[in-house]
Amino acid sequence: MSSVAVGLLGFASFPLFVLIAEAMFLRRRLHAADWVTVTLVTAGLLLLVPEFRIENRVVQGLMWGVLSGLMFALLAVGNRALASRRSATGIALWQNACAAACLLPGFALDPVLPSLRDIALLIVLGVFCTALAHTLFIRSMQVLSAHTASVVTALEPVYGIALAFALLGETPGWRTLIGAALIVGAALRATSRASLVPERVDEPDR
Repeated sequence: MSSVAVGLLGFASFPLFVLIAEAMFLRRRLHAADWVTVTLVTAGLLLLVPEFRIENRVVQGLMWGVLSGLMFALLAVGNRALASRRSATGIALWQNACAAACLLPGFALDPVLPSLRDIALLIVLGVFCTALAHTLFIRSMQVLSAHTASVVTALEPVYGIALAFALLGETPGWRTLIGAALIVGAALRATSRASLVPERVDEPDR
């Protein structure tokens, strides 16, 4: 629908949803600094919108990105609840197995045999960019709250925008750059607040 930058920055809205989900399901108390993070990310997203019309492809791309951020936030909070009693590798294995099962019907409806190059790229994508990254992310939640672990992941737009520029020739505009700066700034601010001492998250009553 839109550029790599818009999609990634929409996805980077997930710390907002993590805050809400942790407050609802894990009874995490929200502090003033959390609302600063929310404000910065929201302002960054609003800067990306050229006009408030659903017909605009940037708006459509941003909506899909924000929806993916909501889904990822629910996944992150669920992982936080599981990380204390399950291994990170086991959680990642079952979650990716479920994702693979969900994708199989699409292959059955439109089967396409990949080339050797495509197979090699899929292996890199599956092993390093998905399985390894997912496992490390879940393992981080053994010592961090879902919000802190997730907000660090908001740095992904920096890498994505740089790679899109280098590999796809996508040049972001000034609104995109300022929006990215606000969102990434929120991530860096939250990261700087996280000390080396593991955060404690209030556990729900059993």
